[in-house]
Amino acid sequence: MTSAALSPQAVSFADLLRSWRKSRKLSQWDLALDAGISQRHLSFLESGRSSPSREMVLKLARSLDIPLQEQNTLLGSAGFAPMFQSAALDDASLTQARQALEVMLKHHEPYPCLVADNNWNMLMTNESNLRLFSWFIDPINVWQDMGDAGSQNLARLMLHPNGIRPYVANWDIFVNYFLHGLRQELRANPYASATRELLDELEALPGLPELPDIAPPVLPFLTMQLQKGDFRLNLFSIVSTFGHPHDITLQQLRIETFFPADAASEDLIRQL
Repeated sequence: MTSAALSPQAVSFADLLRSWRKSRKLSQWDLALDAGISQRHLSFLESGRSSPSREMVLKLARSLDIPLQEQNTLLGSAGFAPMFQSAALDDASLTQARQALEVMLKHHEPYPCLVADNNWNMLMTNESNLRLFSWFIDPINVWQDMGDAGSQNLARLMLHPNGIRPYVANWDIFVNYFLHGLRQELRANPYASATRELLDELEALPGLPELPDIAPPVLPFLTMQLQKGDFRLNLFSIVSTFGHPHDITLQQLRIETFFPADAASEDLIRQL
């Protein structure tokens, strides 16, 4: 299980900076060198003996690879206004980005494609993905049964016993890779409370296996092997993100495009 969540509320800049540096496993010397400042200056900032300028906060945030949302928090702890917006995906400021996503979804047909946020809440999808879900379950009713009709969380859909889980033939292997990915995301951002809550919830689900002894892979990628009766479909995925986003919403988006892993799956997916 995950440890208690860190909270940035009412935490000083000095404490936040030190916490982020330690989470990145960097010494003061390493961070100071990367940020182009003296170790003495960094030590004064971490002890609260010196106050940073706005430019210094942003410089250190970049060196620590801190997500945009947490950069706003870091700026606030130093007494500065937030810098990065978090626009809704249908906001006018994100029109071009949204249109690009719509093009990707449409042009990936007949293969499944979806857009999700950093906590696997599905925001956009193409028709092929809906057809694939519907072959196994009624997605709307399943999400309602799980109390998740609002967010339509893909992690719950995949791991919950009432979701896709009964139809994943390589469940023991797939689930451990999936949870490992969520744990990696939490290590990258220890202040992501929603991710921590989701991971705690998923790890509490019944029947999660221990990590099995995994034989050398036959294919050069992990496949999701779906089976229902005689219907068997092997898929692999490619996850894409926006390059150098300056909006929190865009930084947190992921576009997952699925492809058939063999010729039989290729023929089958074109018949859906």
